[in-house]
Amino acid sequence: MLNFLKGIFGTGEDVENGIPPHPYKQSTLFIGSPEDICRQYLSMEAKTQSFIELSKTSNSFDHFANAQMRQAAYSTVAIHGFVFYLALNEAGITRIEPEKINSLIYSDFLIDIYDFSWVMLQHCLRLSEYGQSNFGQESITSFLNSDIASEGFAVIVMSYLVSEENALFADKVLQNQIKIKEMYGQNLDEFPKKETVNSFQEMTEIKMIGNPNELLAFDAKYHQSTFSHIDLVIDTSKKISKTVLFNTFMQRISRHLI
Repeated sequence: MLNFLKGIFGTGEDVENGIPPHPYKQSTLFIGSPEDICRQYLSMEAKTQSFIELSKTSNSFDHFANAQMRQAAYSTVAIHGFVFYLALNEAGITRIEPEKINSLIYSDFLIDIYDFSWVMLQHCLRLSEYGQSNFGQESITSFLNSDIASEGFAVIVMSYLVSEENALFADKVLQNQIKIKEMYGQNLDEFPKKETVNSFQEMTEIKMIGNPNELLAFDAKYHQSTFSHIDLVIDTSKKISKTVLFNTFMQRISRHLI
């Protein structure tokens, strides 16, 4: 599986200079308007559903796991992109220079978004009615403890965050960021962090996170339905502005983009 991912995403580049192999290649799922993010998100449903159908016809856990890793990865990026857009708007930023956005992305932000994605992956796997009835909790737990989940899933998340071309580079930066924090005595044994679990719960309470059985781990259909109702848009923005994720983005914007 890991060699297969390398075949798709390449072998990565040296991260010492801090410049991704394709510095002007950005993910529109992360950098885009809420309308565009929701539209793109919903367009991904068919391919994810195809993995589930393959799993059903062959009784394959691997196809089921691929579907849920895919859903968890792009749901995580879509949620972060949605909140990031609102934070940029709050900061009054209308144009982002590629060098500055790369500075924000290829930082310890990668640790935070990967941490969140891991909570999302558990959400998608453990709430899956199909997965629980056909493979059971033991198989799901075993998968979560496997190298494919701990290593391969990170690359999938990075592919949606920074594009497939930059995915392995981002994964190397992520591993370097973890090593640096451990070198300076920061304990990363708690994974995912309690703060991340709480942040995930916040997103659930304000309808950012939906039902993975409907391939809506990010509830894009709900938010798409609100865009023509200004009162609902304002209400969503107010709720998001009170979350940990929003406030963290405001700090990162101040540090990297202003």
